[in-house]
Amino acid sequence: MIQYPIELSLPSAVQLGRLGQRQAPVSDVTSFVPRYLRLTKAEADWQKQHPKEDSSHYVEKV
Repeated sequence: MIQYPIELSLPSAVQLGRLGQRQAPVSDVTSFVPRYLRLTKAEADWQKQHPKEDSSHYVEKV
């Protein structure tokens, strides 16, 4: 197993900025949909109360 320095696993604003410079600007900001690593407490509670319902439309569009 390869051992990397601990500094490489820490967040770095400089590295984030460099990655952002390589990306093309976003043309339609309103179409952005975040992908979260875990559910919010409200979503988890809702799923417990509604186990058989489809959770893909949990948030109602206004």
